[in-house]
Amino acid sequence: MEYRGFSENCFRLIEELPDVHRLIETVGRDGECWVGIRHNYMNCYYRGGSLFKMEIKPVKKQVEFRFDPKYFKLKKTPCTPYDDLRKWIESGSNTPGQWLDKLDELKQVMDAWFEENPKKEREIQQKIVKDNVFGSGNYQSIDIELAIPKNQQAGRMDIIAVRREGEHYIPVVVELKNGTDSFDGEGGLRRQSQVISTSSVTAG
Repeated sequence: MEYRGFSENCFRLIEELPDVHRLIETVGRDGECWVGIRHNYMNCYYRGGSLFKMEIKPVKKQVEFRFDPKYFKLKKTPCTPYDDLRKWIESGSNTPGQWLDKLDELKQVMDAWFEENPKKEREIQQKIVKDNVFGSGNYQSIDIELAIPKNQQAGRMDIIAVRREGEHYIPVVVELKNGTDSFDGEGGLRRQSQVISTSSVTAG
């Protein structure tokens, strides 16, 4: 099974790079963001989309950033106000302090893209994982969009969480659907429930 988290070497590098530490703290406290930690990289989500991906490379003593260029593909909104930001992204900057300074601008271009391409289900997904933590209830969100092991064609599980029942912790898989039309069909709730159940049994 794929390891999900930062290695000890990654933590050491974060301590050596104060701007990386500051960036992680900033988005972690940002009420509009949710941070997902994967295998030595993190995704910072905003409104259900990736605000940025930061990969930590201990051997090179550096971090690498990525922002999805699709957010600059606007049809109704003038792109000119975002030209400088787009050019900066294309320059391939991996300077953590610059990314920290650009957070608001990145959010603005994403807002413009979401205005043209609403993603209601993804926004709901982020709100659910943001709100469901042990500090405020019996559920703790762990990750989103997790690929089903050994079954790539089955798609991804929308939310992985655990439910606390006394001293026991129960795994929870959440499949999000928006509207009653989402029950049936190949990607419907019934079909996804069967896929997840079958995969869980297969994986043991």
